[in-house]
Amino acid sequence: MVDLTTPDYPALVTHAPPGFTWPGSARCGVTIGWHVDGEAGPIGADRRNLHRVAAVSEAAYGVRGD
Repeated sequence: MVDLTTPDYPALVTHAPPGFTWPGSARCGVTIGWHVDGEAGPIGADRRNLHRVAAVSEAAYGVRGD
């Protein structure tokens, strides 16, 4: 049987490093990122993989631009 109850997570408590102040009296910061695996890994590791169908097609999933 699968346990579908919500797990208990510890409370998330963060503290700014001593003496740190946000610029312009801001109260927080935000980071936005976009991660796309796709063919970038095999091709970035070895440019010859650009012409190796097996190496490139294994990672061909996700965002498509066609």
